[in-house]
Amino acid sequence: MKNITLSRITSVLDTVSCKLVLLEALDRDQSDSGYGDLIDQIATMRAGLATLQGAVSRAESVVPSTISSSRHLV
Repeated sequence: MKNITLSRITSVLDTVSCKLVLLEALDRDQSDSGYGDLIDQIATMRAGLATLQGAVSRAESVVPSTISSSRHLV
């Protein structure tokens, strides 16, 4: 169950990453009155996302992918 949850988190983070690309493109639109007003916030979001992606990646390497048969021995 942990692996499934981590996989789903990875999927959500991939979606967030795509949304950040879109937000950055919108923020660079010079025809918009708010041109460039999110530069610092986007950088902070990217840093936070990278930190979270790293933590999930490390968690995936810690959680076993299959249950060992020795865990079921009584």
